[in-house]
Amino acid sequence: MGSRPDAALREQVQQAAGHDHRVTTALAHADDAEVVREVGAAELVVLPYRDMGNSGAALLALSLDRPVLLPANAVTRALAAEVGADWVLTYPGDLTPQVLQDAAARAAARRPGSRPDLSAREWPDAGRAHAEVYALATGGTR
Repeated sequence: MGSRPDAALREQVQQAAGHDHRVTTALAHADDAEVVREVGAAELVVLPYRDMGNSGAALLALSLDRPVLLPANAVTRALAAEVGADWVLTYPGDLTPQVLQDAAARAAARRPGSRPDLSAREWPDAGRAHAEVYALATGGTR
């Protein structure tokens, strides 16, 4: 996922990760198996987007039963309401070490065996919703 960062950004990310054994960095393209392996091994997937309207990475993490940490906005609050506040953790303002510590503690405290509620994203429901939107957009009715 993603593209290669320039050398300065690569260095900044590696410095920020430091020698913390809990943090991994993969600063190159990853194939599907690598993404699943990395996300599946995570206790918490941190996606510090500055602006977010939708995130395939967040949905991927949730589909692998991994909680995500996202900046608070209307979209992320709606996602948390949909799938569960234990799964979509949000923070206002900037991402700080304290935000990360608090989110990691919340992620670790999840009930074992629990899963995010992704039922509203099942194919039959998604297909119907898309058909309705397309019909409305084209002036048709359902």
